Amino acid sequence: MNHDTLSDLLRTVRLQSAAFEVIADPAHACDTPCGGPLLMAMVLRGEALATVEGEADVLLRTGDLVLAPRGGVRITPQPGGTLVRGCLQHDAQAARLLIESWPRLLHLPAARCSPWMARLAGEAARGCGSQPAGSDVVLVRLAEALLAETVRLYFEELPDGAKGWLAGLRDRYVSRALAAMHDSPAHPWTVEELGHRVGLSRSALHDRFNQALGQPPNQYLARWRIQLGSRMLLETRRPVASIAEDVGYESEAAFSRAFKRMIGQPPASWRRDQVAREMVAS
Repeated sequence: MNHDTLSDLLRTVRLQSAAFEVIADPAHACDTPCGGPLLMAMVLRGEALATVEGEADVLLRTGDLVLAPRGGVRITPQPGGTLVRGCLQHDAQAARLLIESWPRLLHLPAARCSPWMARLAGEAARGCGSQPAGSDVVLVRLAEALLAETVRLYFEELPDGAKGWLAGLRDRYVSRALAAMHDSPAHPWTVEELGHRVGLSRSALHDRFNQALGQPPNQYLARWRIQLGSRMLLETRRPVASIAEDVGYESEAAFSRAFKRMIGQPPASWRRDQVAREMVAS
C-alpha cells in the first residue's frame, strides 16, 4: 500500500527539462539558488564536498548521489574528483507535496544506490555537449527515472524523526488514510470516516496527520485533489467540468475557485499557459 501511494504521487511530478554537465574542476562548484531547479549530482570518480548552509559538510565518494530540492547547497569536486550534475526543472506546484518532505540535502551513499543508477548517470555524462535529435526527451526520462529511484530508496531507510509526506507513509494509520484518499479522491471524505476506516478516533487521526505531515487530513485532501486535477489538465483534453467531477468537486465553478486559490490561476488559463510553455520548450 505504501509503495502504491508513493508511486501515485511520483507520477504527478513532471520534469519540464533536464540539463546535465560533467564537472572536474574544484573552481567550478555546483550552486543551487533557492527557488531554482532541483539539483542532482553523482560522483563519477574520486570525492566531492557538499556544503549546506547552516549544516555540517558532507564528504561524497565515488558512486554517491545527492539531491538538493530547495537550494542553499554547493557541491565541489575535490582534486582528482569528477561528478555529473543535473539541473532538473520541474513543475513547482506538482512537486510541492513531495519536496516538502525531503531534507535540504538528500544523500544516498553508493552502497544504497541501485547498480543501474550509476550506468544512467554515466550515460548522462557521455551525452553532455551533444544534441542529437530527441536528446531532450531522453534526458528528461533518464532524470525522472533517477529521481523516482532516489526517492524510493530514501523512503526505504527514512531516518527516525523525519517529518512530512514520506514520514506519513511510515505511520500505519496515516498511510492507510492516505491510500484511501488516493484511491477515491472524489469521495466526500470526513476525518471521522477516515478515522473509522483506519481504526482511530477523529481526534487521534487528526493529531497523527498533523504530527507527520504538518497539516490535517482535510487540507491534505484538498491539495491532493488539485494536484491530481492539474495532472489531468496537462495529460488529457478532457473538459474542466469533467475533471472537476473526477477529483471530487460538485461543480466546475467550485473546482476553479479552489484551483485558483492554490495555483494562482483558473484551470483553463493555467492549462493554456502550460501547453504554450511546453510548445516553446520543444
